[in-house]
Amino acid sequence: MIQSEALRPEDHLLLLCARVKWDDAIAHRACEILRDEIDWSYLLKSASWHGLRPLLYRHLSSQKDMAVPPTVLEELRQAFETNAKHNLFLAAQLLNLNRAFTESGIPFFVFKGLAIATDIYGDITLREFCDLDIMIRREDYTRSAAALSALSFRQLEQLTPALENFRLQIGSECMFVHRQHGGIVDLHWGFAPRNTPGTLDSGETWSRLASFAIAGTQLKTPGIEDTILLLTTHGAKHLWARLEWLCGIAELLRRHHAHINWDEVVRLAESAGCRRQLLVGAGLAQTLLDAPLPKEMKQGIEADKASVQLIVERAARMFTHSFMLPDKRAKVLWSIKIADRTREGLETELRKIAIPQSSDWNAYELPSAFTRLYYPLRLLRLMAKYVKQLVSRP
Repeated sequence: MIQSEALRPEDHLLLLCARVKWDDAIAHRACEILRDEIDWSYLLKSASWHGLRPLLYRHLSSQKDMAVPPTVLEELRQAFETNAKHNLFLAAQLLNLNRAFTESGIPFFVFKGLAIATDIYGDITLREFCDLDIMIRREDYTRSAAALSALSFRQLEQLTPALENFRLQIGSECMFVHRQHGGIVDLHWGFAPRNTPGTLDSGETWSRLASFAIAGTQLKTPGIEDTILLLTTHGAKHLWARLEWLCGIAELLRRHHAHINWDEVVRLAESAGCRRQLLVGAGLAQTLLDAPLPKEMKQGIEADKASVQLIVERAARMFTHSFMLPDKRAKVLWSIKIADRTREGLETELRKIAIPQSSDWNAYELPSAFTRLYYPLRLLRLMAKYVKQLVSRP
């Protein structure tokens, strides 16, 4: 689906490095690539953009017969150590959070970043992630915020009680920053704002939790089937602009392929309205990273022509060499195309326009009895913004 000749040698090498383990065949292919003239500056920039510096360092430093410039290995080593320290700090904060939440009787589970690094990569130092994603129940938010405050975390955005209650009703997360060290906890009470099409219901995920361990402490995380959908919907949300998001899916499929209930995965995806996101994510993981897929999933991908087209499109654009996130227009078009039904894609984009954001709260502070007025006020602010842009055009 992706033309090999369209890729630079550095792109091929990064694709080989986007996995936790190498076999002899992959190591041999990497050595052959390194016989070409490598643009090391471009490779380092690409690895940074795609979140793959730890894996690139692991593989390039482990092969004695690879001709890698010492300066390149040193830069990768420094990046690896910085990432390792950051991840270990967040792991320590998670253990503190676990003790505090357990003492307060607050149930929670961990998803994405650290859970993927530990449970799927098998090594907390090999994945780049910026924060801790913690899921709680909405009714436990006040106690959770108090427990985080006692651990020296503060809310990134300070709101009045009225606005905080409004955010609890229309939003799905709140960011907390450590006062001394800057570590971030992203506290969720949903995977997305309520009634957002193509999103898993976090309430149902609670009944399907699995466990993983950090320093001998057992923690909860979504089960395999839910994690597949969380990773594919997250990658789809960001147009699969970074290879690391695919790497997480591919590693999960390699590590747990014998235990995945694909009928359940598809059922959950169809129920949530994210079947096409699943097909595209799984198809990209297979196309670019040789992830194992059962025959039924391959047939499902091939039967959905829109999914095949999107896989070809995103695979071809994985290495555009611009190192920039897609613009708003591209995101809107993608959101409509990746939806199971066009109507749901349009609804998702309309919700993004209509739902009040922090910029609206900061512009007008309304008492609790009038917080619903943020909806029409947001539309008026957007209209004024775009009218101003039109008028100012030469």
